Amino acid sequence: MEFHRSIWLPPLIAVAILLAYYVLVGETGFPNRTFLLLFLLVAFAVMAVITPLPLFIRKESGLSLWYPLALAFFCALILLGRFFLAGSIETYGGREFPHFEYRFPLLGNILDIVVISLGMRKIAYFPPGYEVILWAGLFIEIVLVSAIIYIAASWLIRQE
Repeated sequence: MEFHRSIWLPPLIAVAILLAYYVLVGETGFPNRTFLLLFLLVAFAVMAVITPLPLFIRKESGLSLWYPLALAFFCALILLGRFFLAGSIETYGGREFPHFEYRFPLLGNILDIVVISLGMRKIAYFPPGYEVILWAGLFIEIVLVSAIIYIAASWLIRQE
């Protein structure tokens, strides 16, 4: 039962972080708002990085976590930067938002193919569906990259 609670806790905390983020985005007179928003985004990335950890940690494995965690967090920050370099949502003003392939290197094309083939362009590329898919996609993308890093680290440990 401990396993089930530990695997769902980071995604639930990430949802709470996003709620706090959207509350603070609307506040203009809040002191140190930019620093706090950046902190919340990094905390969101940390929750995504630690989500797959319970799948790979075993007491007898002897897997040193510092190097895979540092590498996964570095990759998460790169993905977060790429996520924001793809443009701001406010600049599109009623037009269709860009496809997800620009924001997610692994899942973007797959997500675009699913959206277009199911005929869900009006839902997926316009608000509020676009924002929900963006944040969920970013979380899943970071979880997948972290899981790949943890798999590689555990495989390298077994080879030694």
